[in-house]
Amino acid sequence: GGMLFHYFFKEQELVFYPFGLLAALTGIFQSVFKVNNTFLQSREKPVLFLRSNLLSFFLVVVCTIVGLKLWPGTLEGPVGGRMLAFLISAVWVLFRIYREFGLHFDIPLLRTTFAYNLYQSIYQLQLWVINYFDRFLMAMLLALSDLGVYDFTVKCLLVLDLVIAGMFNSFFPKILSRAASQMLQGSTVEINRYYHGLTAMIMVMVSGTILVLPLALPVLLTLFVKKSGYDAAVQFIPYASLVFLLRGMKFYFSLPYNTMRHSKPLPVIFMIVSAGKVALSYLLIRQFGIYGAIAATLVAAGGEVVLLWLWMRARFHFFFNPLKLIIGPLLLLVTILASEPLLHFSFQWQAHLGYVVLTALILFWLYRKEIVLLDIRNTLNS
Repeated sequence: GGMLFHYFFKEQELVFYPFGLLAALTGIFQSVFKVNNTFLQSREKPVLFLRSNLLSFFLVVVCTIVGLKLWPGTLEGPVGGRMLAFLISAVWVLFRIYREFGLHFDIPLLRTTFAYNLYQSIYQLQLWVINYFDRFLMAMLLALSDLGVYDFTVKCLLVLDLVIAGMFNSFFPKILSRAASQMLQGSTVEINRYYHGLTAMIMVMVSGTILVLPLALPVLLTLFVKKSGYDAAVQFIPYASLVFLLRGMKFYFSLPYNTMRHSKPLPVIFMIVSAGKVALSYLLIRQFGIYGAIAATLVAAGGEVVLLWLWMRARFHFFFNPLKLIIGPLLLLVTILASEPLLHFSFQWQAHLGYVVLTALILFWLYRKEIVLLDIRNTLNS
């Protein structure tokens, strides 16, 4: 950590100890908690999943606020409070698992799972590069204020990211169990309905976020934030939101890598994507600043979807409705990209409202047959 900080932040003179070390420990404790989340999802334990995450959220909020009160104006409060919260969460998880299952070491089982998890671990490291390395490039190429605005923009959209992930995780265990029992070699109509519905909801949430967040953010900043400059994030929110329109496609084309336990190609795919994004980010950030970082992220996400599909199309039959999974989201994406630079300054909220209307029209057209089949009267009576 110290070596990396010294290399990337020479001019800022940032040091790794103690806050970098505290953040690393937080990551270790948080990983235990996240593994337990995945475990609860695969076991279809929604109530315990909800309680666990509410407990962790409560601990993070309380410990952070208490830390800020005890050590105002320093990083000890938020960084140390977050570490303490996830330490308690991890201990609670380990205690609960030990009480339910005990402690066992099954060496043959560990060996069989290591091959699969090895490639998954490499993939997770590459995913970190894809998601976070642009911050390091921005720290080297741009002012720290620009980095702060970009990071704040991404954090404003974190709620959208978490909701999409939660919706996906709510049905994915059912797909895994069905795939295990049927040895799926291709997608089915029933499976596609989950992904088509998820994609439709993502379109609604993205257009809604673009409409609501730029209107609400200045008000929230005035009420709760003392420092200035964060309102500059408003102009980047519509562009940064677009990457989520590709999320449904990514989940869908990742399906066989999980159901068939064929994780070996993932490091190769993400090595290509990671290298491409780093190179593209360097070129675009130098030229266009924050807009360049967003553009590189969008291009890398699209390339990832294409590579996931190309690598498995010979092994797995992707049978889906391209209008619902691909054409609809891309039509909304292209419309926003084309109209936002022209209408943002003069007709901002009108343009954003137009995106919501366009989303409704696209979804009505895509699902017109399903809508006709709905019996509204029976639905209301039930």
